[in-house]
Amino acid sequence: MKLNRRDLLKLGALAGGGLLLPVGLQQRSWGKEIYRGGNFPQDNDVDPIDPPRPFQVELPIPPILQPTRRDATTDYYTLTQRVGRKQIIPGLPATEIWGFNGIYPGPTVMARRNRQVIITQRNQLPDNVSTHLHGMSTQHEFDGYPVDFIKPGQAAQYKYPNLNQAATLMMHDHALHMTSTHVYRGLAGFYIIHDELEESLPLPKGYGKYDIPLIIQSKYFGPKGQLLYEVQGNQGVPGNTILVNGAPFPRMQVANRKYRFRMLNMSDLSAYIMRLSTGDPFIMIGTDSGLMPERKIVNNFRIGAAERYEFVIDFSKYPIGTQIVLQNLWDDITDPSPVMRFDVVRQEDDPSEVPVKLNPEAARIMNEEFVPANAVRTRKFEVGRNGGIWAINGMGWDTQRVDATPGNGDIEIWEFYNKAGGWWHPMHIHLLIDGFKILDRNGKPPRPYELGLKDTAFVGQNEHVRVIGKWSPFPGRFVFHCHNDYHEDHDMMSQFEVIGR
Repeated sequence: MKLNRRDLLKLGALAGGGLLLPVGLQQRSWGKEIYRGGNFPQDNDVDPIDPPRPFQVELPIPPILQPTRRDATTDYYTLTQRVGRKQIIPGLPATEIWGFNGIYPGPTVMARRNRQVIITQRNQLPDNVSTHLHGMSTQHEFDGYPVDFIKPGQAAQYKYPNLNQAATLMMHDHALHMTSTHVYRGLAGFYIIHDELEESLPLPKGYGKYDIPLIIQSKYFGPKGQLLYEVQGNQGVPGNTILVNGAPFPRMQVANRKYRFRMLNMSDLSAYIMRLSTGDPFIMIGTDSGLMPERKIVNNFRIGAAERYEFVIDFSKYPIGTQIVLQNLWDDITDPSPVMRFDVVRQEDDPSEVPVKLNPEAARIMNEEFVPANAVRTRKFEVGRNGGIWAINGMGWDTQRVDATPGNGDIEIWEFYNKAGGWWHPMHIHLLIDGFKILDRNGKPPRPYELGLKDTAFVGQNEHVRVIGKWSPFPGRFVFHCHNDYHEDHDMMSQFEVIGR
């Protein structure tokens, strides 16, 4: 009997200990608390098409969202979450997406440190939504708690104090048991905070010109251009087509000068190891929670779901006409797959520089505050499978259960254990204004590009990762979870409650 690809996927799911049932229909640990929204329409007779030929389309840049008004302290915005259509696969019909203002990726919000932003989110979708600003430290009621739903036809306001350092954050849906399908459909976008320190540095500047956002997502498409949500081995949707800012394997025209890139991985399952086809290095300058204390030079870097890395590529050494491919080494280091291509097409003067020392505030936090001697306690969390669900310490999500109660301002060490060799978990902790510092991986130092403040830690196969951070500045209940979104939905998420002081 010949097995097609879909049959193999089903067999892989059975071997992995879980059935490929739709979200909302699987047997789950939360009893009656089953949410049937968010199920992606399936057509079991349709197989994904092969990826399109790379480098056919230009890299698009998400537009900047304009405020509806401003006053002395606050910028006000409105976003409508609705169905839209986007031409994605060349030669095929436009793809139906769900997006902020009906576009994918959503528009970019530009914010300033210590200046408040209020966003009114309007839901014109058929599902409940709950919007999370990933990386933002805000009060519980504005954090996009998984069951703080905006119902279809309703709206809600989110207030963001922007106390964080300059950083690349992202806005995405966080509705309980629906995050994976909602983000896969397109509910994701950038939120960038600027501050005086960042602006004083001679880094490449100009959003969309020399300061380039890159949101990476892997997806499957059908022969009519439709999105296909195919779960592999009960682990998530790997996809076979890499989109950058919503375009498949795009190309970007550049001058022979330095460019700053802000990369965000919003794939459901896929992680990537990025390198340049020339073998030339990346100048790493930023992590999830802002600029690094100092730059690091690396030949490649790994980026898991929800991680952000900022880096500079210096194209000045390349003659006009050079083509440099950004490649992914994750699946095959001897035959890397393309992500996008840079075409050097013009010559320009370059006033920008990348200083060795970048962020003294991050250096102080990491070297003076986030040190083991300051930790008041250590907590341990094992991430893995239990009874067919993805779990933390053997337990799935429970709205009523709290698994940690740090005091406001406590510095703690959290240890994440992944004892399995077949999967990985990017673990994200909400609330922390300065993120956390990765202390070590299996007792060894973090990788050079991780030597900054982060809010998501990649916990790889058979890894034990220790992080240290400060649980502040707001009291209340907040979640932590795996950011492989399918894992989060099925059921690798828990919560902590910060006790006010």
